[in-house]
Amino acid sequence: MIHTKCDRDSIDFSSFNFILSIGAYKEEVLAYSHKELQSLLQKCRWICLHPLNQSYEIGAEEGVIAMLVAMLYASCAHCDEHTLEILKKFDIGYLSAESNFSEEEADEIVQCINNSFTLLLLGRDLFEHKQAQNILALLLLLKPISNIVLYAEEIYLKELDLCYADHLGTAIKNVESIDDYSGIMLYESLLFTGESCLYASSLFAMAAQLKHNSSYLLEIQNAQHYKKIQVKFLEQKNMSGVVGVLQLAETFRTAESYPFWIMRTKEEII
Repeated sequence: MIHTKCDRDSIDFSSFNFILSIGAYKEEVLAYSHKELQSLLQKCRWICLHPLNQSYEIGAEEGVIAMLVAMLYASCAHCDEHTLEILKKFDIGYLSAESNFSEEEADEIVQCINNSFTLLLLGRDLFEHKQAQNILALLLLLKPISNIVLYAEEIYLKELDLCYADHLGTAIKNVESIDDYSGIMLYESLLFTGESCLYASSLFAMAAQLKHNSSYLLEIQNAQHYKKIQVKFLEQKNMSGVVGVLQLAETFRTAESYPFWIMRTKEEII
């Protein structure tokens, strides 16, 4: 089943006992979810897969979803045989290695789904990914599985509707390669606390050679855009990993873009 935010009144959120979110930054989910989902997040088991949680590599959303869908079909006694034969051609070992997402973790998630009534929460990283069409086609293969509800925000309803209209579930593509993201990486968050800031761990600060509470002019780039931004760097003791989190004023945000950026240059503002 597919649901969007606009028809959430038709969903009994109290019926779920497992949440899997993919491509959604945990802090944003906690900040922007409506009260019914907020309550559910506090009550049931929630696995949040996202590069900022070090769940998988940046850009590997397609590989992670391909793994999970293929493994779910392999464990399902009543799934379409033709689709299953297509999914059997996916190289799970390759996808696991390239995504840095272990088969053991994927198997644990598949078991949780099979033994639960699952809310699959789809984040914006999936819809802004350059392989979004194939990602959605793979996800729509889960439609016949009655104990999974796919849930997305209202702004992505059009993409889901187009997938239904075009029957993209019958036109999935094998995942032949996963892009490699290297360098100093930043995630452009939708959160904002009143000042454009870059938050990151001490490990990130060392790698990027940034000083706590200092301001910088950064040149950043992704596959679609290039921009210069001025931010204050704030080192966070409770953060880990080597990806920084940007919180930018709305005028500096880039809409409809995969939210990971490479930091090309920096200049301290004295």
